[in-house]
Amino acid sequence: MAATDPRLGRFAVIRFGFALTVLVGAASVALLGGSSLSNTARVLATCSASLVVVAASSWWSQRRGPLGMQFLYAQLALDSVLVSVICGVTGGARAQLVLLYFPSIAAGAFQLRQRGAFVAATLASVGWISVVLSDPQTLPIDAASVPLFTDTVVRVFAFFLVGTLTGQLSEAAARTASALLAVERSSNMLASEHEMVLDRVRAAVVTTDLEGRIVSMNPSALRLLGDVAGVEIRKVLNGDGADGAWEESRDGGRRWLCCSDPMPLGGRVIVIEDVTELHRLREVSTRDERLVGVGKLAASMAHEIRNPLASLTGSLQLIHEDRPERLVEIALQEAQRLNRLVEDFLSISRQQRLHPRPTDLYALVSDVAAAFARDPRFSETVRITVRGSVAVATVDPDRLRQVVWNLVLNGAQAMPRGGEITVQAGERAEYEQGPEGVEVVISDQGPGISEADRGRIFDPFFTTRSGGSGLGLATVDQIIRSHSGRITVRAPAEGGTAFVLWLPKEPHVG
Repeated sequence: MAATDPRLGRFAVIRFGFALTVLVGAASVALLGGSSLSNTARVLATCSASLVVVAASSWWSQRRGPLGMQFLYAQLALDSVLVSVICGVTGGARAQLVLLYFPSIAAGAFQLRQRGAFVAATLASVGWISVVLSDPQTLPIDAASVPLFTDTVVRVFAFFLVGTLTGQLSEAAARTASALLAVERSSNMLASEHEMVLDRVRAAVVTTDLEGRIVSMNPSALRLLGDVAGVEIRKVLNGDGADGAWEESRDGGRRWLCCSDPMPLGGRVIVIEDVTELHRLREVSTRDERLVGVGKLAASMAHEIRNPLASLTGSLQLIHEDRPERLVEIALQEAQRLNRLVEDFLSISRQQRLHPRPTDLYALVSDVAAAFARDPRFSETVRITVRGSVAVATVDPDRLRQVVWNLVLNGAQAMPRGGEITVQAGERAEYEQGPEGVEVVISDQGPGISEADRGRIFDPFFTTRSGGSGLGLATVDQIIRSHSGRITVRAPAEGGTAFVLWLPKEPHVG
């Protein structure tokens, strides 16, 4: 056992306090007991000297630094000598302060376990026997001194008995302390691992107390819910927090999957996972399956329809030139619409072969806006405003022109009485930790798209406009995803519809 044990300092303070108490007690006994001044002075001098010695040894042990076990044994020997001297001057063999040996024995057990208790008991026995033998009243040995020697034997036996008991108690306390320390270390390690797991898990983990108030949140929960510690869980989640799982729809189209389970000691643990992306991928997968079906249908029918349709369109064109009648013009327009529908079929059925190169999307949308402004169908009623700054991304410019043109055309067709279309391009990161990218926002002032239809507008053949094929936005979505990008639709507070295109600066394209 190293002398740098923090108990050494406490032991020194205890010894000093005990010596001071002995000094005061001895002085009180000497004065109140009617002892002579010389005897009282001798007692006070001895106790004062003991106090000075104890104080000096305590100061030395604190200032000296690391000390060996020899110093502790020396302290026990010093305490035994001091107690023996005090007993010698306060009554000799009949001194009542013989009880001072027991704290010394307990201190030996406290500092040095069983061995220290045995050494302290031995020193106390030697010291007390020395006091008894040095008392003039003890000698000569006769029948009157037998009780005194018997009392001495009993006290020596008591010294070793107390030493044995305190030593065993000290050993048991040491074992218990070691076991508690091991349990504490294991508990701290387990808590640290538990906290590390919760910090790394992507799902939000929340625990509540018996009253349903949130008591703990992992970092993912703080990011998802904000700091809502102490708030009732029913004010945070729409579900009632009962056992089982449920799904919640949040503002902005977010979807949360929640799972609640009771804890053994009361309260609940609730796991919340943002499954918005999963739902989006599911919708994309469903849309792709439909596109596959459309592609198969287009591949099998487009060529069969296109040849007779070309002949029919040419014939109608010749008839219209000779006889420009209204019915012939309508038939020609419908034939041309049917031809555009076939072209859309073929566009979806073909694999998107991209030819990407660095392109300034701000310049690209400006060109498309300038070309669209000259369209006689909308030049008088639709105004196009382009905003933003240089935004360079590696894209197929021809495909992106097709995308922007289709979206601008949709916006113009949604405003039969005219209005303004705003196109804004600029750099933007998709997420805080996501890749760098560019964003193009195309907004109109039309009636908008209902929330129920927003999840279906990119599905093939879905259209809300009379005469539409329902393939324009499906084609736009396919082109954007082939660039590793994303297209979303928003409903601005001022009305209308806003299509948001996000494209990475360096997409993984085939």
